[in-house]
Amino acid sequence: MLIETVYDNLISCLDELLSFIEVRFSTYLSLDERVPATYLLVTKKELSLRLGKLKTRLYKLVPDRRIVDIVLKTLYSFTNRPQGEYPVTFRDVLYKKELTKELEVLEDPEKETCIYTALNELLIYLNFNSKAFANHFTERLAEKINGLENLSEKLDQLLVHFKDFNQMHRKPGVIFNPQYRDLKTVLSNWFVQEIFYLEKKMRLSVTPLQSNTELPKQKVSPEKPKQKVMCILSTDQTGLILRASDELRIVVAKSMNEVFKTIVPHLSTPYKEDLSYDGMRSKSYVAEERDKQIAIETLERIIRKIKEY
Repeated sequence: MLIETVYDNLISCLDELLSFIEVRFSTYLSLDERVPATYLLVTKKELSLRLGKLKTRLYKLVPDRRIVDIVLKTLYSFTNRPQGEYPVTFRDVLYKKELTKELEVLEDPEKETCIYTALNELLIYLNFNSKAFANHFTERLAEKINGLENLSEKLDQLLVHFKDFNQMHRKPGVIFNPQYRDLKTVLSNWFVQEIFYLEKKMRLSVTPLQSNTELPKQKVSPEKPKQKVMCILSTDQTGLILRASDELRIVVAKSMNEVFKTIVPHLSTPYKEDLSYDGMRSKSYVAEERDKQIAIETLERIIRKIKEY
C-alpha cells in the first residue's frame, strides 16, 4: 500500500514538473519531439476524465450531433489508443489539450454569424483539418445553398459565405494533423470550385425561343470597339484589388460578380487585350503570395503619392 502511494506521488510530481516545463519553456521544446511515456500516460488519464464531463455538456449545447461525434471521436481515439502503438509528439499532446480546453469554455454555440456556429468557428480557428469535419462542413453548406431555387441567389449566398469564411480568425502555426492539407486550403478550394460551377451553369442556362416566335427585324449596326484602360498589373494582382474594394464596400454593386463584370471589360494589360471578368474574379480567391505582395506594394505607392499632394 505504501509503495502504491509513493508511486502515485512520484507520478504526480513528475507530471507537475513536465507541465511546468511545458508552460514556461514551450518555445525551447521541439514540437515534433516524442513525449515521455509517463507524461503521455498521465495526460491521457487527465483528458479522459475531462472528456467524460465535456461529452454531456456538448450534446446539450450543440444540436448538430454529427459534428460533436466527430470531435469527441477524435479526442477519444487519442486517449484510448494503446500506449506505444505509434510515437506521440508534443504537437499532438498540446493540440489535444488546447482543443479540450476551448471546448470546455465554449458558450452560445448556436449564436451564428452566417452559417457558422461557435463550434465551427472554433474548429476553423484551431485548423481542425480532419477529413470528416471538412466533409461534414461542406455537406451542411451545400444543403443550405441547394435549398435555394434561383441560380443567382445560390451564387450570391455562396460568395457571402466564402467572404465570411475568409474573414474568420485562425491561430497561426496550429494544425490538427500535419500530414493533411491545411483546413483553409481545403475549404477555399471547395468554395472556388462550387462558385466556378455555378457561374458556368448560369452562362449555359439559356431559354430557347418558342417555335412560333419570330425574331424582330433590327438593323445591325457595327459594334463600337470598347475604350480600354491599360493596367500594368497582372490580372491576378488587379483581381485582388477589385475583390478587396468590393469586400470593403469601396465600390458598391449588387454582388462581387457585378463589380468584375462591369469593370474588367474596360481594362487591358500589356500582355492581354481582352480579359475574362469571371476568370479574374475566380483567381482572386487563390492568389499567390507574390501577387499579393505586388498588389500591396502598388497600393503603398499610391498612398505615398497621395501624401505628396
